[in-house]
Amino acid sequence: MANHGVTVVGDTVSEAFDKLYFLENTCKSQVLVLSANLSLKRIDDASSKRTRNQWKNENNDWLGPVHFTSVIPHTRLMSHKIT
Repeated sequence: MANHGVTVVGDTVSEAFDKLYFLENTCKSQVLVLSANLSLKRIDDASSKRTRNQWKNENNDWLGPVHFTSVIPHTRLMSHKIT
């Protein structure tokens, strides 16, 4: 899989999509910060763990499918050639 980019997996397509979506946006943010010659601000461990636990403890199983289906119309629009 060399030179094929990132690979994500999930129990469902929408879960994998969600992981890829947030990973891509995190990477974009990092590139923008570094290209502006700024330094990244690290989130302290306590805040990171608290946020992770909030996501794990709440029933967020519905978020992936909702997010995925909300993006589908946009991707279909982008895939059509403009003439």
